Amino acid sequence: MTLSFDASLLQAHAAILLSALLPIYFGAQASIRIPKSVKKAIKAAKAVSAGASSDADAQADDDDDDDEDEGDIDRLTSSDALLFPILGSAVLLTMYLALKYLDKDMINKLISAYFAVFGVLGFARMLVYFGKAAIGEAKKENRYKLRLTKGSQEEFSFVFSYLHLGCLAFSIIFTAAQLYTRHWILSNLLALSFSYNAISLMRLDSFKTGTLLLAGLFLYDIWWVFGTDVMVSVATNFEAPIKIVWPKSLTADSGFTMLGLGDIVIPGIFVALAQRFDFEQAVAKALGPVATATQKQIGEPSIRAANLPVTPSDGFAARYPRPYFVTCFVAYIVGLVVTIGVMNVFKAAQPALLYLSPACAGSVWLCAVYRRESKQYWSFVDGQREDSEKSEQAKDEKKER
Repeated sequence: MTLSFDASLLQAHAAILLSALLPIYFGAQASIRIPKSVKKAIKAAKAVSAGASSDADAQADDDDDDDEDEGDIDRLTSSDALLFPILGSAVLLTMYLALKYLDKDMINKLISAYFAVFGVLGFARMLVYFGKAAIGEAKKENRYKLRLTKGSQEEFSFVFSYLHLGCLAFSIIFTAAQLYTRHWILSNLLALSFSYNAISLMRLDSFKTGTLLLAGLFLYDIWWVFGTDVMVSVATNFEAPIKIVWPKSLTADSGFTMLGLGDIVIPGIFVALAQRFDFEQAVAKALGPVATATQKQIGEPSIRAANLPVTPSDGFAARYPRPYFVTCFVAYIVGLVVTIGVMNVFKAAQPALLYLSPACAGSVWLCAVYRRESKQYWSFVDGQREDSEKSEQAKDEKKER
């Protein structure tokens, strides 16, 4: 057995690798949800460093940020992680049987239409993220808010700007073009938006849950790829944007190489968890741990303000130490390269999670051991600072009544 690549195939694999890395990198940054108290401290630190004397702009910014909060977040727990391979197997088998016993063209049209509906919103959300990052703080937008109330109680609210409307209009046109032409480039872009949104919105509650999820899907992937032809059959016959594809040769009709979105999203949400752990470590260093970071302490800009992390909302680059994110991100690259290499050696489809799961879970754990932070690693609970803040706020509101 020999490992051989031609130039075109090497370019195709490089394109697949880059396509997988983009939603993981940006989705991980977008997954960070900053508690209001930390936002206040960051803005206060910026105001102090800029010599600002007015609180009006800062208060307006706080109000804008409050408006854009996405509401309560549902995090994946250990019980969810245990169910994931079972539910995934059920969905995969259902898709396989549908393709086998029903009209394939009809199934593909229905699935494509289903993905198009969600694709409009998902693609628009991704465009808004990049639009805001590109505009930065140089331009303040006029924002509008729609409210749905029942009596005096607000049931639903939605904040938007001209940027949102423009991105939504473009997304509708783009998704319609993808649905009509089914061109592989448009399908790839839509698939990337699904990956970005899944990674930024699906949050693991701890590294214990993340490790359990990767372990379960490690076995899931091995069985459905090596044990049966179900996974390969579904991936090659479904025309919906559930995979990233790239032609093996741009000059000849030689087929496509592909990577399923599951091989991007599942490791991606673990990479995003590592990113949030880095962020919490940076915040704790500046403001103290959750238990001591009271609203009064956080409100003082002099409290180690210089150590406050610059957040993803300030642009594409999050400028604070990110050892766990970098370790996991690099491990993902290595794992995917190994997957591609083994696939070319054996000339057969490979279960990518066979390599990606241990690479991601093992690398971050080893990083924690090396940094003597194993206890913090295993005890980390995502969103604990925000939940603690909400609990304190609820107590204060109860006292006022």
